[in-house]
Amino acid sequence: MGKTLPVPDFSRLSKIATEPLSRLSLACLKKPSHVIIDSSGLKVFGEREWLETKYGKQYQRKVWRKLHIGINDKGEIIAKEMTDHLTYDRALVDSLLHQGGTEHIDELLADGGYDSH
Repeated sequence: MGKTLPVPDFSRLSKIATEPLSRLSLACLKKPSHVIIDSSGLKVFGEREWLETKYGKQYQRKVWRKLHIGINDKGEIIAKEMTDHLTYDRALVDSLLHQGGTEHIDELLADGGYDSH
């Protein structure tokens, strides 16, 4: 489409933060805006998998977390939520929208996982 959108650099944020990222305040919508929400799977690499790699033994269960974020049209993160892999995306729509401020949302863009009746 030929559009350049600013994207936050998460690795740099985590390196320069003086306090845990969970304590940082998020941007809040102050004027009508578009909101985009999506999730990404995060693999939790724990002690058992480290032992599997070291000794070559099989490990049956894998541990996953999902990070759900909402961004505004400027690319600023306005909402965040971490869940386990069993939580449906659609269960978090209300929480993500209320974090950003529902009164200023003109349009919400998300994939089919967030859609429900």
